[in-house]
Amino acid sequence: MAFKQVASSFGAQAGNVEKVLKASAGLEDTVLGTINKTLSANKGDTNEAVGAKVASAVRSQLKGLNLPPALADKLSKQIGDAVTK
Repeated sequence: MAFKQVASSFGAQAGNVEKVLKASAGLEDTVLGTINKTLSANKGDTNEAVGAKVASAVRSQLKGLNLPPALADKLSKQIGDAVTK
């Protein structure tokens, strides 16, 4: 109920905002868990290769959280880029 009430103030984007608010509770655990699993499984790879694998794995996990596709893609790219630095 609270998510819907807060999201309603965003007008036409209320549906997307509500999805983000609902997903935020598990977002950090999902992203960190995915990063850790990917890093552990690809210890010998280059930073760039690991970054691409992390971005792909995170994108897959974010799709399961029902985020808007553009947001899931942007987050996964930013996370993958951060891993390569």
